[in-house]
Amino acid sequence: MSGGSNRGGEIYFFAKGPISNKFRSAVITGACRSGKTTLGNILSTTNYVEMAEEPWAGNALPLLVGLRKIDEAAGQEMFQKFAEEYLNDSILLRNANFRPGDLSSIWNRISPIDIFSRIAAVETRADVKIYVEEKNPILILNLAETLPFCSFFPKAIPSIKIIISVRKGLDVAMDCENKNWNSDQELLSPTWPAICYSYIHKGKILQLPWWVSAEDGELFLSYSIYERGLYYWCQLMESGLLELESLDEEGNRYLIVRYEDLIEDPEGQFIEAAKFLDVEATPLTTTTISKTRTRKNKVFKYGERKISEDLVNRTEMLYDRLGYVKLLNK
Repeated sequence: MSGGSNRGGEIYFFAKGPISNKFRSAVITGACRSGKTTLGNILSTTNYVEMAEEPWAGNALPLLVGLRKIDEAAGQEMFQKFAEEYLNDSILLRNANFRPGDLSSIWNRISPIDIFSRIAAVETRADVKIYVEEKNPILILNLAETLPFCSFFPKAIPSIKIIISVRKGLDVAMDCENKNWNSDQELLSPTWPAICYSYIHKGKILQLPWWVSAEDGELFLSYSIYERGLYYWCQLMESGLLELESLDEEGNRYLIVRYEDLIEDPEGQFIEAAKFLDVEATPLTTTTISKTRTRKNKVFKYGERKISEDLVNRTEMLYDRLGYVKLLNK
């Protein structure tokens, strides 16, 4: 494997299969509670789209490389193979969610006729190769918290496209608070296998998320749960915007979709995203867009929570860079 060790001078690598580097791919990334799932649910209904909802390996590899926990070349090669294997299993419906009540259910994404015809016609890797050649599908990876390392993706898969889902930080923090994320209890015993580091605070060993800088440990823990959510948003967006500067915007590399615009005008935002990814709507797309129109954007009213001045200043600067109006009623 590139950058790895070998026993007798051999250079090891992952075998290149029938569809290696021969399929289209894209990533939807951004802070949690920023509309990634809403946008992904719409795009997943278009023709020949295979959607991956926050697969653990897809989330972890960019972070592990960015945090320098694994070799960069090896991480990129692993990500390439992960994407290829996920596409193979997705086309074979091996990782499909058939639970009718789930938002990510395959019944909400592909018509029953297409599902059963695929079950009958696509059974082996050789069949997948033919399917890819004939249908030219696109694999969309919906990945959380990878925005600060988004330059990893084109290094791993040069043709990949990136959609960044953005939402106002005050509203993201409100949703994080409602879910009790980043509470002391959650930091003592996390329910999700996120990448963390140990931090001793008042005699207790906490597991702080990777996005909390070590020098900010005490500051972060002094915040309210709401402020911790806002700190999370600031950390991801500040480093993420720096990453975007390294990407070639003029080369049609990435697209920014604002959650507020998606809720207000889902059809218009879909058309823009569909053009960017070169995908076509289906009857299920129209249905999903109609459901999105009924959603309401929960808006945080400035003044409802006490927010530290440093977080207010950071949020103000990010709102300005993202084209949002300054903090309301300030």
